Amino acid sequence: MDLQSAFRFTLPVSFAAFGLGMIFCIIRGRKAENLLCAILMFIGCASLSLTAISLWPHSFTSTANFYLGGVVPVVEHLDPLSCLFLLLLGVVGCAAAAFSPSYLKHFTRFHGGVYWFEIFAFVTGMAQLFLVDNAIAFLFFWEVMSIASAGLVITNPIATKARNAALVYLGATRMSTALIFTAFIWLHAISGSWNFASWSALTGAAPTYPLILLFLGLCIKAGVWPFHQWLPYAHPEAPAPVSAMMSGIMVKVAIYTMLRIIGLSHAHVTAIAYIAIAFGMVSAVWGILYAVVMRDLKQLLAYSTVENVGLIILSFGIMLLANRFGLEMVAQLSLAAAIYHIINHSLNKSMLFLCSGAVDSAAHTRDLEVLGGLHKNMPFTTFVFLLGSLCICALPPLNGFVSKWLIYQSVFQYALAGPFAYRAAALVIIAGLSMVGALSVASFTKALGLGFLGRPRSRGAEQARELSSGSIFAQLALAVPCILLGCFAQHVLVALSPVCIMFKPAYYPQGLFTIPQPQLFVCLIALIGAIYAAFLAVKTAKIKFFDSWECGYGALPPRTVIGPESFVRSIAEVFGPLLQYKVKSVIRGRDIRHFPEVIRIASKTTPLLTYKVYRPMMIAVYAASRGLIRLQTASIHIHLLYVFATLLLLIIVGAGS
Repeated sequence: MDLQSAFRFTLPVSFAAFGLGMIFCIIRGRKAENLLCAILMFIGCASLSLTAISLWPHSFTSTANFYLGGVVPVVEHLDPLSCLFLLLLGVVGCAAAAFSPSYLKHFTRFHGGVYWFEIFAFVTGMAQLFLVDNAIAFLFFWEVMSIASAGLVITNPIATKARNAALVYLGATRMSTALIFTAFIWLHAISGSWNFASWSALTGAAPTYPLILLFLGLCIKAGVWPFHQWLPYAHPEAPAPVSAMMSGIMVKVAIYTMLRIIGLSHAHVTAIAYIAIAFGMVSAVWGILYAVVMRDLKQLLAYSTVENVGLIILSFGIMLLANRFGLEMVAQLSLAAAIYHIINHSLNKSMLFLCSGAVDSAAHTRDLEVLGGLHKNMPFTTFVFLLGSLCICALPPLNGFVSKWLIYQSVFQYALAGPFAYRAAALVIIAGLSMVGALSVASFTKALGLGFLGRPRSRGAEQARELSSGSIFAQLALAVPCILLGCFAQHVLVALSPVCIMFKPAYYPQGLFTIPQPQLFVCLIALIGAIYAAFLAVKTAKIKFFDSWECGYGALPPRTVIGPESFVRSIAEVFGPLLQYKVKSVIRGRDIRHFPEVIRIASKTTPLLTYKVYRPMMIAVYAASRGLIRLQTASIHIHLLYVFATLLLLIIVGAGS
């Protein structure tokens, strides 16, 4: 399919499917059929993927399709960078569409028309953000994406937690939009243009401050520390397909914008490089620490997103700093690591969120304290979650290993070739990455071992069953690319060379990336897969039960199995000051030393930033707003006095300047 055909057929088909879906939802309202809406969404996302594949690795710009306000032209521009993100959106969107019908059945108070309308608007906004090359059009579709995703977070408006989560998320998006809007106006004042290409051509130190504002605004949307607070609020309340798309794609929109405007910029961005490395490293450590102690499965995955986005931002910062000192090989390694980790995390985390949705729909809980034993009745979900855990823990030969290997290689190379003063910092980053990897293994061992293995610890976990074939297809559709991206990493890196060449066209040696040969690992994982498949296929005629020594107390109940709090207590106590980890024990009875009647042990983790930073800020803002209320006297004379004082102040300032 040539370039003209891709734009004239596949891309219009995708937006036509989304538009038709929105019209259908408006007409049908609450009675909108989930299956039909899912089919329309699948067609639209598949067309997006086909467009990206057809245009790869070429660049193409269309004529203006329509004008915002009759003035701003919406021109769609595709190059290898936008094609890559458009392909990821198509793949994750298809999986979410296939998963949704069976998952949504467990929502009792569900407005189908509102949900699907917001989904179509959400996907349309993200797709257009990867296509437009104009700041005004970008802000318009940014708001479409943000408002639609906020509506999806509050799918259950009756729940107080959902309303609070939506307010937190809306507050974060408003601050993000304000910073981005300010940066865009500033860049327009410098360049005289609203086009991203004109901003990338700016040189010197003049664009540095607006680019810093832009970077901070995008960090809020990406969930980077210290702006990550909305993630653990929004993800547990959003439906699983929405969480998959928010974590897999929406946070990548911010990273795409960083690459598009800041990464391609010729301005002095050394300050942004330092900020990105600092924020990225702290975000990775902070996110995985809180992921270790979470009991809610989706909160654990949300904090894991904070960790992985931090790794991407870290690689982005190393790329900018390496470009500053002329270390082209280090810059290419870190850029490839960032891009590969974007792909891997989009697939891995979307797959894990769909698995958590299957667990929530089947067992009616995500609390690891009361789950367990799901491997018996949900073998496919268990296998996919195991695969996703191995991917995100960077175990070979899966895709997560490749991107983290490249991150390590870029930091090692920087430690060897970078300026002497920066080598110690590179060694500290390597130590931090090692700790992050170990804690990642601990957190997902807890999630898999306590959530899926062992004995069921609740009736819901005991009665859980696999969802429909559509949900299984959605999970496997994301699992297969994770295996292929790991086993054929060398070929994928060569295929991604057009994206890297956009940033450094003069330097891209084919032998730059050396990935350990995966043949042994491929054989090993094939053997494990064959054994697991045989285990699923063969059903024993009789289950044998054996008695175990129970210390004279009789049959041990499921509650005696080690729980999430006991599993991570040693880690939580080591990092207690950061996690604000406290354990409260209650032991009651006539003889509590020998025969205690009541034993309760509960732990509490307090988000440090929320209660030490953000809450005092909100209290101060509230107090200031209460003081400003006194200015509203409802007296026309007082308000005229305000106007006169303001005019007098403006005259004085104008005369002085």
